[in-house]
Amino acid sequence: MAQPSGSLDPQAKAAIDATRASLEENQLPSSDISRYDLPSDSWQFLLSPPPDRSGHGLAYDATAGRVILFGGWGSGGYLNDTWAYDYATNSWTNRNPTNPPPARAYHALTYETTAGRVILFGGSSSGGYLNDTWGYNYTTNAWIPYNPTNPPPARSGHAMVYDPAGKVMLFGGYNGSVYLNDTWVYDYTTNSWTNRNPTNPPPAHAWHALAYDAFAGREILFGGFSSGGYLNDTWAYSYPTNTWTNRNPTNHPPARCVHALAYDATAGRVILFGGSIGGGYLNDTWAYNFTANSWNTLRLSHSLMEGWNMITVPLVLGDPSPDVAFPAGWPMYAWDALHNMYLGRSQITLVVGVGYWLKVPSAQTLILEGQPNVQTSTSIRLASGWNLIGTPYHQAVAWGLVNVIRGVETKTLDAAKVAGWIGPFYRWTGTSYDSLSNGGIFQSLAGYWMRVFVEGCAIVFPQP
Repeated sequence: MAQPSGSLDPQAKAAIDATRASLEENQLPSSDISRYDLPSDSWQFLLSPPPDRSGHGLAYDATAGRVILFGGWGSGGYLNDTWAYDYATNSWTNRNPTNPPPARAYHALTYETTAGRVILFGGSSSGGYLNDTWGYNYTTNAWIPYNPTNPPPARSGHAMVYDPAGKVMLFGGYNGSVYLNDTWVYDYTTNSWTNRNPTNPPPAHAWHALAYDAFAGREILFGGFSSGGYLNDTWAYSYPTNTWTNRNPTNHPPARCVHALAYDATAGRVILFGGSIGGGYLNDTWAYNFTANSWNTLRLSHSLMEGWNMITVPLVLGDPSPDVAFPAGWPMYAWDALHNMYLGRSQITLVVGVGYWLKVPSAQTLILEGQPNVQTSTSIRLASGWNLIGTPYHQAVAWGLVNVIRGVETKTLDAAKVAGWIGPFYRWTGTSYDSLSNGGIFQSLAGYWMRVFVEGCAIVFPQP
């Protein structure tokens, strides 16, 4: 995180300095760009990204069908470049508008449906903190300074989201001396900001995240940083009643800041990814269910073929019975490697890391809900002979990250094959078996056959 200009309280400065030191140590900012695909439950790397940066802004422009990126902090300082990402071609384009906003970082962007514009507010720059409001028109490739009446005070580290009531909603941030907890809305039709002054706002937050939950009709806020340290609180804001509610879920992600939230309409969940705490970085994925007021509950979808499928269940289910997870009448088998025999559906308890055969009457989408496996690494004991295993996480795991242990020895998959510990991995395609080897990916919700030639082995999957 680039250190904002202005005077910081000691605790904030220590946190930001630690984060920045970690960025430099790990050669960040980074230009690695990934997208999360819920149906395949995988993160996918994107091609030809913009130059390395952090503290930038992103928003999806529904009119253009593009993700718009602006600014941030890079190796050369503050940035003011504008990029557009096209999902269909998996490509970024530097738009090079003639009149971009001044360079900045830790600003906020959101798409305003009425205007068909991406709205930008605030941020920090070499000159200090900003409170300007801009709109980007993709069609004309132009940034427009709106100069609205009554703008919020200058700040960075705030969060902004569009509410279907027709307003851009902003909360919190940091102005160089204090953390903020004010709630503002921007009305494009009148080009004006209004301080809503709710009676029960959350405590002051900066570097938090907001997303609009369309099912709940609320803005959801999680985490951030304040004078008291890192935060892990969950709040919901109702625009019609101008009220904030502390949801106090019993289970929630660890405290963090500079993370990201987005609403997944298919899953009906607010998805959280990553963030920073104490100079370290996180790559965990969480989902918030407003109705259940619960973090962790993921709703995964998986495409099943007609006939037999090799699957796994990478979630910890409230009830591990197949009769709860799958429709009645679907034949299901697990392989008992110790006794070299199949177990029928009535004998099965669904366990993370185990593969199963499941027969379905027609091609369809399987929906699973449960708690994600949050272990740092998952070890699956193996028997000599054939073993039917499954990816133990709801994200895909790269071949090169997986190891095999035997006693005090640890080997990569390739080294374990050379040593004669294990043989190939196979995945059923519906008509034949495909082998998995170096450079491949263990897909989420997929089952695999693997051959083991020696006793006392276990395969270890790290958390993605």
